[in-house]
Amino acid sequence: MKFTSPYNVMLAEAGHVVTFAKGETKFVPPALRQLALAKGLEPEEGAGIVKDVAPDDSARKEAIMAAMRKLAERNDSADFTAGGAPKVSAIQALTGGAKPANANELLELWAAVGREAAE
Repeated sequence: MKFTSPYNVMLAEAGHVVTFAKGETKFVPPALRQLALAKGLEPEEGAGIVKDVAPDDSARKEAIMAAMRKLAERNDSADFTAGGAPKVSAIQALTGGAKPANANELLELWAAVGREAAE
């Protein structure tokens, strides 16, 4: 399979080495293809490679928001942090393990639940 590089780069792994100049298109052996994708090289058209497709995460987020709604209805102080956001452990208990990916996501989803309640 051929790849085109947007910059000068050398791919080296598993005994294979391919050097690209900016804009150059070359054959890349199978052992280097994942590395080529990771470094931002573009596969040839019709290669059947799907890049940058994020998995559908809506079911996880909806489960977390449903848990947050239940926690808000229950209104038990043990389920919330001192800052007023739901604790991750309380969310996980209601979702069977699903949790926000990070603090920013937790606060974004909590704010969305708050906006829903205000409507």
